[in-house]
Amino acid sequence: MLIWNIYLFNFPGWNNLQVETKEEVFGQHIALEGTLRALYAHITDPNPKKALVLCFHGWLGSGKTFLSHLIAKHLFEGGMKSPHVKSFIGPRHFLLDPTKLYENQVSCLKL
Repeated sequence: MLIWNIYLFNFPGWNNLQVETKEEVFGQHIALEGTLRALYAHITDPNPKKALVLCFHGWLGSGKTFLSHLIAKHLFEGGMKSPHVKSFIGPRHFLLDPTKLYENQVSCLKL
């Protein structure tokens, strides 16, 4: 999931983003089209009501982090290191204590 401040977009990078995603992202045309459409709508809105948040879901290796890095690289100076880009990866940032996870699973099995 990425959270961005719209005022810090590097607009010239938009064309480069479109080109590189078409050259580097394979087998995800539906997700890519929807993502680029949402980005463009947010970028071109002169007065967005909310910050743009993108949340990518999928199997390992499906390109979620790769696409996030491409977007940040082309739209923000410093890419993922920009102070205006935040990335959260579920297993890393929101992992429950394995003991608590096990307790929750067991409690669901109780009758």
